[in-house]
Amino acid sequence: MSVDQTLFRNAVARLDYIRTQKYPEIQEIIDAQGEVLTRYQLMFSLDNIPELTADNFKSFLFFTHNKHWSYIYRTGGLICQNMVSLHGALRTLHDDSQPIEVRWDTAIRAVNGLGKAILSAILLVMYPGDYGVWNTPSENALKTLRIWPNFKRGMPGGQRYKQINNLLRALAKDGDLDVDLWTLDALMWGVNFQ
Repeated sequence: MSVDQTLFRNAVARLDYIRTQKYPEIQEIIDAQGEVLTRYQLMFSLDNIPELTADNFKSFLFFTHNKHWSYIYRTGGLICQNMVSLHGALRTLHDDSQPIEVRWDTAIRAVNGLGKAILSAILLVMYPGDYGVWNTPSENALKTLRIWPNFKRGMPGGQRYKQINNLLRALAKDGDLDVDLWTLDALMWGVNFQ
């Protein structure tokens, strides 16, 4: 991760400030983590993927159920047109014999309508200690914090996600912040609206 350390420290300080303010909207997202992970980790578990229905998957896409992401429902119908492909993509995400960048690109190519916001939210739910969220709010927050990575031209999405995820993990685990990736994503939302 090649981020200017002064900018990184400033980003951590701003995120920590947002965390300490206990904004009600952000706190509600943070408080919902246990409920959402309990429900959807089971649904996205490797053993349950064959039983995953379109209706169950679509339920995850609505804020009333995921308690975190507002607009990811828009492509749910398109994603669920081919449940065999969706099941395969979800199984791919569990295959840790492949690096995340390969799993990412494979899953994105396999399912129409599956984009970075939904894919990274699923990864966060599947493996909350390992994967953060790359969506428009988190991207905008990283740009506002001036720590958005510089990508090589033509770099595939999976490699971009790997860099972003490494940055998100470094932010979350910084000694001055020390939060989980679910909470970090809520704080990122706060950067955009503070």
